[in-house]
Amino acid sequence: PGGWWLVTVPAFRALWTRHDDLNQHVRRYRASELSALLGSAGLEIREVRYLFGWVAAAKLLMRVKEALVRGAPRAPQVPPSSLNALLYGLSRAEQRIFRRVPLPFGSTLMVLARVSRGGPPSP
Repeated sequence: PGGWWLVTVPAFRALWTRHDDLNQHVRRYRASELSALLGSAGLEIREVRYLFGWVAAAKLLMRVKEALVRGAPRAPQVPPSSLNALLYGLSRAEQRIFRRVPLPFGSTLMVLARVSRGGPPSP
């Protein structure tokens, strides 16, 4: 009781790709769904925000590609260092720009919650 809980989960069912299958994800969440679930478990939600908005567009494009080209999921590869640095910079810029005003979408959902002083409710 009184402790903090931080979680990140995949966001939005519409962004489901073979990468989710590969990572054995069970589902993707909307902020309202995860907040309700955690609230019912006795957690006080302190912050909810979507991360990686730019990745959401890329995942939508990948979903279209996967609908057109069938195949088994395969492990992603680390991109060349120059591309990796560019993508990292894009993520950091997004974080700075949207620090005060959260994004309404993203490929990832983050929730910061606090365990209520009384602890979680009894089953």
